[in-house]
Amino acid sequence: SPAAAIHFEVDGTVGTNVMPGKIEFYTTPASSTTLTKRMTIDAAGALTLTGVAGSVASGVAKAYCTAIADGTLQSNSFNITSVANTATGKYTVTWDTDFANTNYVVLVTVEDTASEVTGVVATVAVGYVTIEILEVDNWISRPFHILAIGDQ
Repeated sequence: SPAAAIHFEVDGTVGTNVMPGKIEFYTTPASSTTLTKRMTIDAAGALTLTGVAGSVASGVAKAYCTAIADGTLQSNSFNITSVANTATGKYTVTWDTDFANTNYVVLVTVEDTASEVTGVVATVAVGYVTIEILEVDNWISRPFHILAIGDQ
């Protein structure tokens, strides 16, 4: 029985000068003689890791951004459609690709030297998150960073 294998397969509709493909990686567990699929790279470039407790891919950053105080999205972002400044210190961040459910984690950091400024996740939805930036009990607008981790 094989210890490992790599399979190359068509992944979509073949046409003239069109040949979408995927690569699947297999290994055989120590207590088995059967190959188990561990990783796939599909025609779109999506990487799927399997065969581990849970899925390693679920622990990967699925979205991140930096936005300035008015909500303008900076160029170093990933999987963010837009950031809307809905009121002073209140923002809605919309994902390019929705999360599978609302059981994902969002980390917010705020650029401010004051010790009492906090970024708070107010609402988590599959397609967006709302955050609020507070200084004590008042909403303020400040540049912020977001990192989201979860299943999509």
